[in-house]
Amino acid sequence: MVYVPYRPGPWASTFTLHLRTTANSPAIARTLREKVNEIDRQAPVFNIRTAADEIGRSLLRERLVATMTALFGTLALALASIGLYGVLSYAVTRRTRELGIRVAIGATAQSILWRVLREAGWILSIGIAVGLGAAWALGRIVGSLLFEITPTDAVSTTVAVLVLVVAGAIAAWIPARRASRIDPIGALRYE
Repeated sequence: MVYVPYRPGPWASTFTLHLRTTANSPAIARTLREKVNEIDRQAPVFNIRTAADEIGRSLLRERLVATMTALFGTLALALASIGLYGVLSYAVTRRTRELGIRVAIGATAQSILWRVLREAGWILSIGIAVGLGAAWALGRIVGSLLFEITPTDAVSTTVAVLVLVVAGAIAAWIPARRASRIDPIGALRYE
């Protein structure tokens, strides 16, 4: 930025004035209009904005992209959780007879619970491994859109994996708990 003293002439049709103050902006805007009006009644004063407003306007597109990305990420997490719940619920329903036999020959509710959660853990582990591989491979494409962070940032990756693990555990808990409460007699009659 270069500051040049204002000199009237044909080249000076418009100019920008930067004013640093500690006062509130509406009062300063009113005072600035009055002072310019005292100097030249024909000079229009418009687009009076604070630095915070200017920064906000310049970051509007980036904030919109970040908000949309967060919304789509949340939607993807919800869909993945629902999908994992559906797969495990279907698997428990299909294995009702087997789980009932296991309970009938002495399996505890806790062992059935951990068996189903372990299966969910395998599904989740495979999904996270594929997702991390895809994120690493596609990281170069989105690298230019990131600010003060790299696509392979360890903290962000760890947080994302933890969120996925927690969401997956919550999604898997309901079918696992239902499987652990199977009545062996009812399960053996189940078709």
